[in-house]
Amino acid sequence: MRRAGVLESGLQVDRDRPTTRSVVSLDGGAPRFEIPEGQAIDFLEPGRAGAAARAFRPGAFGFGTLAQRSQRGRAALDAVLGSGNALRVVDLNLRQPWFHAGTVAETLARAHVVKVSEAEAFETVKLLGLPPARDAADAAAQLSRWRGPRQVFVTRGSAGALAFTWRKHREEVVEAPAAPVPGPLRDTVGAGDA
Repeated sequence: MRRAGVLESGLQVDRDRPTTRSVVSLDGGAPRFEIPEGQAIDFLEPGRAGAAARAFRPGAFGFGTLAQRSQRGRAALDAVLGSGNALRVVDLNLRQPWFHAGTVAETLARAHVVKVSEAEAFETVKLLGLPPARDAADAAAQLSRWRGPRQVFVTRGSAGALAFTWRKHREEVVEAPAAPVPGPLRDTVGAGDA
């Protein structure tokens, strides 16, 4: 981390709680995530988080809904986001039971760029009470138009991905097909984070 220029003063160590982990199981071929309570992420120190962000002054912050599942996590995020004018990149990561419409709406309203899976795009449209989306591009457009981000990226598994953006004062959708997978596909959990 030192070689990458990451300030160690921004690290928080919690000797009393486990590192945040996710237990993944397959349910009918689809991943199901269990994220236990009482982990280090639920006890971030807002003052330290904000001070680290002010000292480091990053060009971008990445966040989602999981860090906001506790009051301290939300306070730490508020401290970080209030520390400067960095680009705000959101990966919603809607994981039951750790999200609700209010958190999702507030998160989108604070974002400049959003990444969602196709299923999350449709779920978010529904959570916000927007008209049902015709397809992933329509869902992305609705999320961007709703007090939200200027760019929305939607991952679509074997169908590739798409980007909805504002370019030269007009809406634009760019689609990218999935690249062929060399060899047998074993496990895609976490691949969207790569």
